[in-house]
Amino acid sequence: MATGNPLTDSVRTVAELLRTRAADQPDRLGYTFLVDGEHEELPLTYGEADRRARVVAQALREAGARPGMRALLVLPPGLDYVTTLFGCLYAGVVAVPVYPPDPFQLARSLPRLLAIVEDAEPTVALTTAPLLGFLDEVGRLAPALGALRWVAVDAVDEATSDEPVTVAPEATALLQYTSGSTADPRGVLLSHANLLHNSAHIQRLFHTTSDSHGMVWLPPYHDMGLIGGLLQPLYGGFPVTLMSPLHFLEQPMRWLRAIARHGATASGGPNFAYDLCARRCGPDEAAQLDLSSWQVAFNGAEPIRPETLERFAATFAPAGFRAEAFLPCYGLAEATLIVSGHGGTGAGPAALPVVPVDRAALEGHVVSPPTDGAAVTRLTSCGPSHPDQRLAIVDPATSTACEPGRVGEIWVSGRSVAAGYWRRPDESARVFDARLAGDAATAYLRTGDLGFLHDGQLVVTGRLKDLVIVRGQNHYPQDIELSVERADPSLRPGCGAAFVVAEDEDRLVVTCEVRRGAVVVVADVATRIRQAVALEHGLDVHTVVLVEAGGMPKTSSGKVQRRLCRARYLAGGLPEIGRAEPPAAPSNDAAPVAAEQVRAASEETRRALLERYLVALLVEITGTAPADRLAPLLATGLDSLAVVQLKHRVESELQVDLSLPALLGGASLAETVDQLEEQLAAGPAPRPPAPAAGSAEPIAPMAYGQRWMWYLQSLEPASPAYTIAVALRLLDPADPATLRRALDALVARHPALRTTFQVSDGEPVQVVAPTGTAAYREHAAAHLDDATLRAVLTRAARRPFDLATGPLFRADLYRRGTDDVLLVSMHHIVTDFWSLTVLARELGELYAAYAAGRETSLAEPATTYAEAVQWQQSLLDDPVAGARLASYWDGQVGAGMPRLALPAVDATGGDGVRQFALPAALAERLRERASEANVTLHMTLLAAFQGVLHRYTGQEDLVVGADVAGRGQPRFAEVVGCFTNPVIVRSRSVAGEPFRAMLTRTRERVIGALEHQDYPMMLLASRGTIPRRGPLFDVLFTFNRSPRHGDDLAALAYLGRPGVVRALGGLRVESFPLPPARSALKIELVMAEVDGVPHGVLRYHADALDDAAAQRLVDAFVGLLDSVATDPDRPLSEPAVSPA
Repeated sequence: MATGNPLTDSVRTVAELLRTRAADQPDRLGYTFLVDGEHEELPLTYGEADRRARVVAQALREAGARPGMRALLVLPPGLDYVTTLFGCLYAGVVAVPVYPPDPFQLARSLPRLLAIVEDAEPTVALTTAPLLGFLDEVGRLAPALGALRWVAVDAVDEATSDEPVTVAPEATALLQYTSGSTADPRGVLLSHANLLHNSAHIQRLFHTTSDSHGMVWLPPYHDMGLIGGLLQPLYGGFPVTLMSPLHFLEQPMRWLRAIARHGATASGGPNFAYDLCARRCGPDEAAQLDLSSWQVAFNGAEPIRPETLERFAATFAPAGFRAEAFLPCYGLAEATLIVSGHGGTGAGPAALPVVPVDRAALEGHVVSPPTDGAAVTRLTSCGPSHPDQRLAIVDPATSTACEPGRVGEIWVSGRSVAAGYWRRPDESARVFDARLAGDAATAYLRTGDLGFLHDGQLVVTGRLKDLVIVRGQNHYPQDIELSVERADPSLRPGCGAAFVVAEDEDRLVVTCEVRRGAVVVVADVATRIRQAVALEHGLDVHTVVLVEAGGMPKTSSGKVQRRLCRARYLAGGLPEIGRAEPPAAPSNDAAPVAAEQVRAASEETRRALLERYLVALLVEITGTAPADRLAPLLATGLDSLAVVQLKHRVESELQVDLSLPALLGGASLAETVDQLEEQLAAGPAPRPPAPAAGSAEPIAPMAYGQRWMWYLQSLEPASPAYTIAVALRLLDPADPATLRRALDALVARHPALRTTFQVSDGEPVQVVAPTGTAAYREHAAAHLDDATLRAVLTRAARRPFDLATGPLFRADLYRRGTDDVLLVSMHHIVTDFWSLTVLARELGELYAAYAAGRETSLAEPATTYAEAVQWQQSLLDDPVAGARLASYWDGQVGAGMPRLALPAVDATGGDGVRQFALPAALAERLRERASEANVTLHMTLLAAFQGVLHRYTGQEDLVVGADVAGRGQPRFAEVVGCFTNPVIVRSRSVAGEPFRAMLTRTRERVIGALEHQDYPMMLLASRGTIPRRGPLFDVLFTFNRSPRHGDDLAALAYLGRPGVVRALGGLRVESFPLPPARSALKIELVMAEVDGVPHGVLRYHADALDDAAAQRLVDAFVGLLDSVATDPDRPLSEPAVSPA
């Protein structure tokens, strides 16, 4: 196809195109790769690309590759990828681009790679030296990979090169594998002629010239990134800036910053990329960009939503972006890349190419303008095709052309259409050699996509095989999916699928990813989805499946693969967060009921209402409803902390008593209903008296736990042992003024954050300031890399607190431009883990409210920490209750508590820390075993830790401290303060006994501790029951769990696990790990769950464990858990833990 350009009109192959560019313009910059996605650049001229391509071609020949053979390209994005692709073309070898296997998701990525290897039968595999070691390991798992001849292109001797091989234009240049099923990939045969023809087509649509500048973040393994991103700039003779798609996904705004910095004129991507930037960019950041150079903003590879175009144009208009730059386009790998496109000159005002149609008519495959009051579907025109390429809208059942105004299958004919699929003659004939009825002379490509022509321009409506047909009526899945993702803000746009499953009747299923960090109640989200789909489409959604972020199967360009999603749904292969299905026998009385309804119910209706009330409460707390009325409630995921929360809610709302021993002992739903129904029939239970008036005095007594902490801190004033510090990387731009206002509001809401500790009349007391603001500071940190910043944060976090003068709550914002870091430091004397979850949740809600220009709707805490201290003292002063509590703990101590007898170690190595995580499969097995044994996961972990300590020390009797919430009344649930009360859990080991026996004893001790947790352990010391000086015990076990299901931001921040994104109001955040501070005890094991996986941090003193011993202890702990998950009757003594 003549373009009027003598150079491109004369070349016959892509290899010849590069050789010609290099000969005419050897110093012309062709490619620039952003190594860090921002500022670090690697340039590549045409001359350098030609030289490197010749070196790679020679290496291919030496590896035994001959023209026509296949070479696998297993490289990360970068300049090596560019020159390796051209090296294959220089050698006449067919390039087979593939994604490198993901080391973290081998189970997903490796099978597809192996299927491509089996199908393509490559002779050589090309990679880079850094990847080669990893691929060698993968090759041991997959012999088909190990059998290939691997060449590291960046390690090839550059002294050896040869002249390029001459091939015919019709010779295959690329084997482009489409995003079909993993087990059955299809390779599209793309010739040099295809590539050059489609490049000319793109140049005509994009209006590119030698003065253009491209910016591409798209993966080079995919047709849009490879042909549009690497070959089109070479064809047009203009430079292109490249970025890794991983850098884009980490921070989508890097794409737009690169366009602004490099003055790019042509760039784009799928619809989701525009949506991400529009949603994540604030007005201030947009105003700092200059996008006035951007003339062609192409959008393709997935449904193009008018709402996205409009939102993006409005968001970035202050940056100089013009809506007329949008170029919606349509294409597919079987047609090389592009088929049609609309607009994109950026030269003058133009309306967005939106085509509104009547939704009901469209569902009947009829295109009709919307009438007044009718539901409207807004579609996007993808423009005309090239003059020498034909488009037809065809009835797929009869192969006849559709009448105007009808929807049909899109057929394409032209020189960009590929020859067919590799080694699939029958399928190639069906797809690439279709003929219209009455026109046998012209071969067409059947795209499998549906659409219509509107004023000669193509409008795509969906995929033929993806149509949702319910009761004989057609529905476009993308319309349903749009309704679904709009139904709840926790759902990720462009990450849903709607499809039908046929059982006794057609059932509509929708699946959708949940945003990272979002906390969802599956039932609530499902209700909103069902309401939205019913309202907008008149359809009943049978099943709603919520999937982990990144869990939906997608193509390399980011499109959701609906058919593969359906197959995985049927096979149970989706990483589900949860699903909601209608009950077997739906009824009108299945909705949750309020506590007021239960209390006011008649004797005849009370039981049914009470059961529904409890089920709703369990779903709220654990995310799971009881599978069976007779199954233990522990099977819903209730843990020791969640049991306390359930007890609080039930007792405060129904005015009854709920037995902790019964719940932790395995009580079922039916048994719990029996217990509560009997109390409700007898009338409200007497409640503990409220604190006396005047308890909110500026000066108040300390809690016993605070007194102990104050005493130990006074012995070592500079010690950070009781400092709790967490750092969060803000992945979205934060407004410092709004953040400061939210922090000030926290201080105003919670008196504990305004408290200091002084001595009055010889007694330590807490002094509550009547007002106060947050100790908030900002620091310039743009010049600091992560390692340096971590050192700065660590020093700031470990700055000693002055308990007498305060403040004991500090917030420091380190400004870095794109990823600020927020450091929050508190003294343990005013907070605990439960309080951290309250503060994190409220900070997010306050920031979101203030950022939106509205006041917060947060309810005031029901009481204060000072009142909680007074309540505890009144309980201890009660002669009956106080005596009962003291008697229990005296019995636990007995004649005295043994100290931990640790083997001697070399204490010169310093204090240490070990972090670990239990495998997800092991965690699930442990939960199953815990449910079978009527215990919690917390009890199981504690029993295993005790068992390992018995084996390591050789002691038959030892004591472990265990943190409990210490919030004995429901009204304390939202109060910030140091409630936690480390209690004694004594453990005795009998030689040869099975783990199950220890677990049973641990369960009894934990239940007893929870029943008597309101007694401060410090009183044991003051009464002389245990020694007065030093810690109460040598080892502490803590299992941190949020009081709200799924609300694990505090746990994530406390553990310091990087890379896991959560939400803080409207901001996405992730942990910025800091080195753990020195423990106050010899050994401390803290465990918490993130995404359902238990993580652990073992901290230890140098005189207790050395690093090797600590690692053995961790290995033994995990090993014991793995053993007892398989056989809980295994003797604890097998094997012993060696101290050396």
